[in-house]
Amino acid sequence: MSQIKMLIIDDEINITKTIAASFAKNGYFIQQCNDGNEGLKRLNEEKWDIAFLDIRLPGIDGMKILKQIYENQISVNVIMITAYGSVENAVQAMKYGAVDFVSKPLEPATLRNIVDKIISRQHLSEQSVIEYHEFIELAKLYIKQREFHKAHDAIKKALTQKPESAEAYNLLGAINEVLGDIVAASQAYQMAIRFDADYQPALENLKRITSMEANSADLLDMMSTILRK
Repeated sequence: MSQIKMLIIDDEINITKTIAASFAKNGYFIQQCNDGNEGLKRLNEEKWDIAFLDIRLPGIDGMKILKQIYENQISVNVIMITAYGSVENAVQAMKYGAVDFVSKPLEPATLRNIVDKIISRQHLSEQSVIEYHEFIELAKLYIKQREFHKAHDAIKKALTQKPESAEAYNLLGAINEVLGDIVAASQAYQMAIRFDADYQPALENLKRITSMEANSADLLDMMSTILRK
């Protein structure tokens, strides 16, 4: 395997140092930049295997960079760095092909585990996958490739292996959102919470999607009132 190139885009020095130190013994080529504009420039000009990307950045924020990665068809595995417990932008990020998130404070073991999964994910194929965790990783590979219907099928197969998985139901809900099926998304989040009442990603996703539905209902009521006048 050729040397892995890793770009870290974050304006917090302690974050960039933690990530770089976590892979210091892996022989990776690691570069850092602390400004969104500089990070986007580097992504456009050079080929990178992995990019750690903070959501909040000076210059241009991480979500806008992710959108540019999608629109410019830049092939890179993006790991989004978020505030602790925050999944506010997870579904939007998924639309642009990002499926891996890490929350501050960063733990070296967690960082290495995510990168190891990304590397092994590249070698998966539908014909070789038989276990639950493989179907989860295959679904993430399809999401990165923006093949959301295939990702949906892979998650359904994961659930045949582990039918009470809150993780799989939450991911299924997010995929359904991307595909525009809000009702199915809501049902999937509810199933995740049914099997794990404390599963925070599903709790936050259900709260957000319920708020969206409520706002949509309010808007429809308002429009109906206006049209009746």
